[in-house]
Amino acid sequence: MLSFLYPLLTLLQPGVLWIWLNPYKPMLIVSAIVLAWGLFARRDEPRIAVLSPTPVRWMFAFVLIQAISVHYSGWLGMIGMVGRWYVYPVFVVLSLLMIRDERDLERYIWGMLLGALFVIGYGIWAKYSGWNSVWHPGEHWDMGGRAGAYGMYHNQNDYSFIIIQTLPFFYMYWRTERRFLPRWLLFASILTSILGILLCLSRGGMLALVLEAFLALLLTTRRNTKMLLLPLFLVVALAGISYQWKMRAENQGSLYTYKDAEDTRLDLWHAGVVMFAHNPILGVGSLRFGEFANSYVNLLPDDIGKNAHNTYLDVLACSGLLGLSCFVGMIVSTLRKLRRRIADPPPGDRLEAARMAVLISLLSILFRALMDAKEYDWSFYMLPTLAIAVHYLGGLRSQAAAAAGDAVKAPVPARDSPRHSLTPGRPRAHPAGSSP
Repeated sequence: MLSFLYPLLTLLQPGVLWIWLNPYKPMLIVSAIVLAWGLFARRDEPRIAVLSPTPVRWMFAFVLIQAISVHYSGWLGMIGMVGRWYVYPVFVVLSLLMIRDERDLERYIWGMLLGALFVIGYGIWAKYSGWNSVWHPGEHWDMGGRAGAYGMYHNQNDYSFIIIQTLPFFYMYWRTERRFLPRWLLFASILTSILGILLCLSRGGMLALVLEAFLALLLTTRRNTKMLLLPLFLVVALAGISYQWKMRAENQGSLYTYKDAEDTRLDLWHAGVVMFAHNPILGVGSLRFGEFANSYVNLLPDDIGKNAHNTYLDVLACSGLLGLSCFVGMIVSTLRKLRRRIADPPPGDRLEAARMAVLISLLSILFRALMDAKEYDWSFYMLPTLAIAVHYLGGLRSQAAAAAGDAVKAPVPARDSPRHSLTPGRPRAHPAGSSP
């Protein structure tokens, strides 16, 4: 049950959704329960060596570099930065403690999907309810008529990340699901996710959605189906991109045109390059791009305080080559876990479906990260968790298949073999009249 609740509550963000819960630190309490359960329950069952996978080691190194990058703030500043980042590798470790078998993995994915579905639905409801706004403790955000949720996913760009992260799982599980109600829930979730991208008016989100759909078409359909659907896909993709650009322009009018957005990104990217050139090893300090960017480049007043609008450049400017090396190492090692197809998967195999969903999702998120700075997004930590779990469970399945094959191939001794017909400790009987 915890393997279902932990990812669900993580995405639900109960301390943000219900502000009165925030002082009680609900996720800290849940994490402590998960840790106790992971360490002491089902101890006789095999489990993942949670600190051994390479992506996990890169995560801890990344957090360490984030702390060191603010060394000029003293020990308290570095400890405070650890407090900002430690939740991500700890989340991965606790998640891996809970995933012992394929049933745990499926529960975990369902928890992630239902938590994401609530957030996606909340964003759509907030738009159509007339609120068009979200809440942080003590803060109020005006969404300007665009779909957006709360907390980690409060604006249209952040909101598109959770959709891009989970849409491949909705799709792959829909393809493999045979039960009536779950299948229709997954199909409705696919439509809701697409609607969420259209309503949030995120241009980068739409481009990532198009890439994701193309990868799904390329990697999950047969050759003849690809050739048949490709022209239709191109027409729908171009229509979707045109629609998103048109509706975003109508939404913002002359206040913030596409040219303004392009100029803003170019100015921020230039600032990031200059910041890196002056601080190549450790950057200017984790999460401090907006604080220092105007000190290196004269930004327009509206651009002061913004992030780099590019995850990789933001990491490079804020924590230098060391930070980017750890971040890229985490991503590359995760992709390596996904290289191999699950050995001889039966039709509709959920483990292979999960592997494919993680691969499509991660590639799409990496593309989406080119247009927004969100190295702290849950997708960069949930997807490696799932990749490690799929790799581990696929290895267990291969070992079980190999053991079963060896048992079948083992020679069976003949029944009349004298060596195997004797019972130890008993003399052999001889027929009457014969000599031993």
